[in-house]
Amino acid sequence: MAKLQTKIKREIKKDVKRNPLPYILAIVFLVLGLIAGGGTCYFTAKDDEFVLNDNANIEISIGGTYTEHGAKATAFGKDVSDKITISGEVDSTKAGVYAIVYTCDSIRYKNVQRIRYVTVIGEGE
Repeated sequence: MAKLQTKIKREIKKDVKRNPLPYILAIVFLVLGLIAGGGTCYFTAKDDEFVLNDNANIEISIGGTYTEHGAKATAFGKDVSDKITISGEVDSTKAGVYAIVYTCDSIRYKNVQRIRYVTVIGEGE
């Protein structure tokens, strides 16, 4: 039985060595799959964005009101703005520069942040 299996294995190896077509086809399909996958990723994500609504730098006077303008995020052609979290506060009673940080909890923007700087201008500045 062992001799028969060894003989079969040798026959298979000979057939494979004689016929490189399976290897060529495997390489062709691999390349086509990589091209198709890359093209799909490109066309699906080409219009993606994570941007601030309005300006990234805003100035208000002491006692003024800061209005949150938010941000917009699109990932893989879908609106994921609902996954944006906003952190930071503006104290409009004190002059200074305040940072409002926008973070999107999406696989596309996992470690990406957008920052809006709000400058509160006091008298004489």
